[in-house]
Amino acid sequence: MYVSQYNGLCYNVLNSYDPAFAPNILLLRGCAGSGKTALLKHLLRKLEKICRVSFLDSAAFARKFAFLLHKGNYGAWRKELRASQVLLIDDIHALSGKRKTLDEMFYTMNDVISRGGKMVVTASDDRYSPEALGVRLGSNLATALSFTIKDASVEEKERFLHYYSQRKGVSLKNMADLPIADMSFKAIALAVDGYAAGEPFVLRELGQAYKQVLAALAGVTHDDVIGRGKKEDVVLARRVICYRLTGEFGFTYKDVALFLGHTVNCVRQRCRAYTSQAGGKETEKK
Repeated sequence: MYVSQYNGLCYNVLNSYDPAFAPNILLLRGCAGSGKTALLKHLLRKLEKICRVSFLDSAAFARKFAFLLHKGNYGAWRKELRASQVLLIDDIHALSGKRKTLDEMFYTMNDVISRGGKMVVTASDDRYSPEALGVRLGSNLATALSFTIKDASVEEKERFLHYYSQRKGVSLKNMADLPIADMSFKAIALAVDGYAAGEPFVLRELGQAYKQVLAALAGVTHDDVIGRGKKEDVVLARRVICYRLTGEFGFTYKDVALFLGHTVNCVRQRCRAYTSQAGGKETEKK
């Protein structure tokens, strides 16, 4: 587990986590790719030696619940899950708008707490909205003790790149053109992993294309693009960037999502929204 000033506080909190004295709900927030899942899995490895702990990816939870609900056979799964002494829930924002799944998560959390259990939940700052999680679940999370992963400096990203490249046996010379200032820790790790596996390394070219597209958008900064602002010109700029990078420059949704620190689905939706607005046709870039 890589620890620096950007995630040191959250790491220390989880590394000293004791279910007997922990709050009912601990909420860990940070930008996409900041290492929330890595911290949660670090806690999982620590706790599975001493108590009954379950790890839930929220998107996977929603899919499994929908499948078992359709089959009418979710009793055993529900019983096992709710018997957890500690329930780790990753990316809770992924449940936004899924009414039946939100109800199931609400009752699961309440059942765990009523049995004396505890929860640690993560959420991406740019996608987390208690209102979108429903009144009851949102109210539960409002009582959580909340910690935020700091934004990492360029120097910290460079140290992480050096550490991770050495770990993977990749020369830093091969990473020289990496647009590191615009990347998350997750994106850096995936780029190094991809190079180590012999996959085409496109992020440096993507970074150059991104700067070209961004420069043509007057008044919009990189912070606007990766931030949470909802101003009309910023929303349109995000759509234009995703559309041009995939349609004009030929990068895949996956590459653009990795570079921007967003999900593939988010990039796809922006491209479709821009296409619909412009009245054109979108070329699928898987």
